Amino acid sequence: MNMTNLSSFYENYDLVLGLDSETKKESYKIRYQVYCEEWHLEPSLRYPDHMETDEFDVNSIPILVKHKASGNYIGTIRTVLGSENLGLPFERYFQAKKMYCGLSEKVDSTEHVAGEFSRLAVPKYIDGLNLINNGQPHPDKVGRLFSNALYFGVFSYIAHCSDISVSYALMEERLHRRLRQVGIEFEQVSNFIDFKGKRAAFAISKEKIKHALMANAPEFYEATAASFDSQIIAHHQMNAQQHTA
Repeated sequence: MNMTNLSSFYENYDLVLGLDSETKKESYKIRYQVYCEEWHLEPSLRYPDHMETDEFDVNSIPILVKHKASGNYIGTIRTVLGSENLGLPFERYFQAKKMYCGLSEKVDSTEHVAGEFSRLAVPKYIDGLNLINNGQPHPDKVGRLFSNALYFGVFSYIAHCSDISVSYALMEERLHRRLRQVGIEFEQVSNFIDFKGKRAAFAISKEKIKHALMANAPEFYEATAASFDSQIIAHHQMNAQQHTA
């Protein structure tokens, strides 16, 4: 995972929190394009509105990459906050509800707030973006830039904006290695199973995420944290104005 390309990310792109229904719909549309139309991992007939969703979205905050020049959304990921009723997505496949007790770090179970990041989606074809001409990188490299920004964006959200104390993810070993190369040290907390490829459950504490961000991508983290703060404040102000109108 190349961190140098994130230093100039905000010159052309923004990371946007899905705090309102319209922005969330943009995330669901991207997920439909990727998971139903491109990867064929989900049946398209299940989503006649062309928005791929599940029951965990009610407890989720999506993050999207937005192209400044065109205004297009071109990638998404989500953070799911655990709940007593739904739990987390990975718990469907692993008997690991209290797996945080197996972390090498000490986590106070009485204050434990679990979260999970999932549903990374970066389309192969993006309307309105010229990814090849004018000296732009190869599309694969551009896609990697977006996925890197989304991963570090969701880590920034968890570290700076959320109450999540331990984060989980289902991932392949190659993603685990990519993240480890840039200091994001997840711990494997389950065996690998066949689930859209060989995947295992991994966990990491909020403290380790923040330490890794400050050590390996401090400028990106600080810029992202400031942007998210501004978006959250603006969202609250808009809601307050609507309630008083």
